[in-house]
Parts: sequence; C-alpha cells; structure tokens
Amino acid sequence: MIRPLDLSQLIKLQEKHPPEYFLQSYTWAEFRRRHDWDYVALEIDGRPVIFYKRKVPVLGYFYYAARCPQITLSKQLYEGLGKYLPKAFEIVIEPAAPGMTGRDKKAAKAAGFIEVEDNIQHQSTIKLNPQSVKLADLSKQARYEIRRARRSGVTTKKVAIDQDNLNTLYDLLLTTSQRSHFYIRPKQFLMEYWLAFADNDQASLYFAYKN
Repeated sequence: MIRPLDLSQLIKLQEKHPPEYFLQSYTWAEFRRRHDWDYVALEIDGRPVIFYKRKVPVLGYFYYAARCPQITLSKQLYEGLGKYLPKAFEIVIEPAAPGMTGRDKKAAKAAGFIEVEDNIQHQSTIKLNPQSVKLADLSKQARYEIRRARRSGVTTKKVAIDQDNLNTLYDLLLTTSQRSHFYIRPKQFLMEYWLAFADNDQASLYFAYKN
C-alpha cells in the first residue's frame, strides 16, 4: 500500500515507527524545505518514507529517499512512485540497511529498478544506540582511543543547547574540518539545523573535557 502523508500524518506515523536516521525525520525534512529542497512523504509498507524533491530545469524533478527504511522494491511500488512522485526524471532510493539478497535484487530488477554502486551519503558515519552500545562492539582502534582518553582524564558532560555552546561546537567542527580537510556547511545553516532538532526535543549535546 502506498498513500501520501501530510505533515500531521507523517509525525503521527513516525511516532509509531521512529526513523533510524535523521535524514528520514520530519524535522530534517521541514528544515530542508527552507533550504532549497522540498519533500514528499509517503506511507509505504506501513512505514513513513520521505522523498526529497528538487526541480531541475528542462528535465523535471529529482527525488531522493536518503537512508530509506526497508521496503519491498516491487512492481506495485515502481508504478506507485510514478503516480505520487510526478514529473520525475530520476528517483533514487538509498537503503538505510545495505546488502540486498540476490533474490531481492532479481525481483527489484524485474520490477524496473536499476542498481547503482555509488551512494550519495557518506558511508563512514557511525550509528550507535546509546542505550545498548558496548565497548566490545566497537573497533579495536576505537576501543584503544576510549581507554587512552580515560587514562588521560577525559570526561564527558551533557550541556545545554544554547548559543554559546553551539558556537563552541561550530568552532570545534571548523578546526577539525581544516585539520582533516573535509567540507562543512556554513555556520548559519548548521546553527539552524541544530536548533531545529533541539526545539523538537530530538537532540542532545555533549562535550568532552580533560582534567
């Protein structure tokens, strides 16, 4: 079953099925709507799926389901997307959980979907459940760094998400990006992004301190 969702329906369904990644959250979707992207929310297989939408001159619309929850790539879905995602020249579904079985890939191909090797989102992001993560679950290098930090007197503390702490967070991120040579968004974009999640009680901020 596929059906469109308005914002109130999306929020209600996400309360029942919380997204595994923030890219599929209504908070991020509403935030991105203010920054060059629109979105379409659909209920697919009983779960909420957000497709980000951008118009490309001449071609039409590009739709992108970033970190999409597990759904069946069937012929019914293929035809339904054409109905609910109009004027699309390309639709990208990027699964949150990579690794489809050979049987699933064959069925998806028969339904009309095309597999591509490249992913739009970074593959190096670490996703942890703070309620259940164990030191043994981490890599050998990560365990070493944590133990070393403990021996050096490093502690962590939850802090308020206010302007001063967000300025500190941005300065730390900027320093890290310059040292490791990676791109970060402009400060105003990041501030609005962090505050959007904080305002919906969907974010916490922790700082590490030494001595």
